[in-house]
Amino acid sequence: MSICNEEKSKNITIYLHKECTLKCPFCFQNHNKFLKNITDLDFDKIYDSIHQAATSKDLNINFTGGELFYSDRVIDDLIVLIDKLRQEYNLHIVPSSNLICNMKLCYKFIDYLCKYDLIKSFSTSFDFKKRFKYDKIAELWYKNLIELQSRYPHLQIIVNTIITNELIDAFNDSATSIEKGIFEKIYSKFTIALQLLSVYDENDYISDDNFKKIHDYFVEFFPNITF
Repeated sequence: MSICNEEKSKNITIYLHKECTLKCPFCFQNHNKFLKNITDLDFDKIYDSIHQAATSKDLNINFTGGELFYSDRVIDDLIVLIDKLRQEYNLHIVPSSNLICNMKLCYKFIDYLCKYDLIKSFSTSFDFKKRFKYDKIAELWYKNLIELQSRYPHLQIIVNTIITNELIDAFNDSATSIEKGIFEKIYSKFTIALQLLSVYDENDYISDDNFKKIHDYFVEFFPNITF
């Protein structure tokens, strides 16, 4: 488990474990010594850590994995934890998932959060080739995303997109692709945030010139995207 929060902030992000349904090469989970296996999770320790990190009775907690909806047991234990926390804090929970997961488990957790008015937003990620190596996976992600939106129309769904060389190539190329087509669809329906993450492979390094090009491109053609 790894927990981080900004100083003097009511926002906390908790990385529960490193287990995931995908193996994205840019993901920091493989480079974070604090992330352990599911069997090592200690929810009493997580409870204590949240108390130590909290700076306000109004608390926004982003729970992620690895993949958050990887294990039934983790979600059951997480619900018990949140039951305790909501007695002490005004909670806003933001679940993060790659949506290539057990969607029934995802709905179980969101239904619980909705019951107690603890959720207003949900976070997922969509990344060119680095995350979805096959078109069928990208299509499954989009199917699950639309199903999530239909089931919970009140949720703000935030789609994080990592700036990679593959993304730059896709938008420099006039040829169409499954992922580019999906990106254009989600732009009209969801909040998209572009992110530049730490690089663990020299081949993933984004030059300043390429970053400026992709930044200028999105500002011109997708002005509602946030950076």
